[in-house]
Amino acid sequence: MSRVRRRQTRARTKKRRQPNRLILLAASVAVASAALLIIAGGWLRSEETVSTSLVAQRQGRTLGSPTAPVVITAWEDFQCPVCKAANATILTRIVEDYVETGAAQLQYRYFSFIGPESISAAEAAEAAAEQGWFWEYHDALFEAQAGENRGAFSRARLRGIAEQVGLDLMRFDASLDSGEYRAVVQSELAQGRKLGVQATPTFFVDDVMVTDWRNYDQFSSLIEKQLALAR
Repeated sequence: MSRVRRRQTRARTKKRRQPNRLILLAASVAVASAALLIIAGGWLRSEETVSTSLVAQRQGRTLGSPTAPVVITAWEDFQCPVCKAANATILTRIVEDYVETGAAQLQYRYFSFIGPESISAAEAAEAAAEQGWFWEYHDALFEAQAGENRGAFSRARLRGIAEQVGLDLMRFDASLDSGEYRAVVQSELAQGRKLGVQATPTFFVDDVMVTDWRNYDQFSSLIEKQLALAR
């Protein structure tokens, strides 16, 4: 075989190998990404306890002073495990640093999109809010998570949580039987979608969406920016 033909053969072989190398590179990136997601998933499914009900100032679905200059809005689904983790980790720090100090207030909004038990849980939470026990019920719902639409928020279990929290069960039953809160839950879901909410949890500081709520520095810097504008 001549030198020219050998060079041509090597060139063709090299070209055939390049796609294989690209495939291997893509596979390596995919594996690394999957590993990161697994690590993140472990963090997002934190077993920390949710305890927003311990905040001193609370009224209805609002935590903190009604005169706070900044409003943080939390759009959540009670079946969402990431919402539970967010409440037990990042949001706990935000509440301690800004809500309990009077700089901000936290408002809860229903974004019940995962399934029928999400809607049932939100209606039950609204019934608890009517009796002045929203945040206690909120915390208990997150602690009672056990998979999506698998019976964790059946009517019997929602009633059991109401009893655990200390609600008037006759009033609670009457509220759920009437279906009076279904419109509230559906209306907030529609409102959230109009605002650009696509998943839970989603947080806003005033009217600005927090793009990476897992990053405490980003979350807090946005609050600080809004506080500066309010001065």
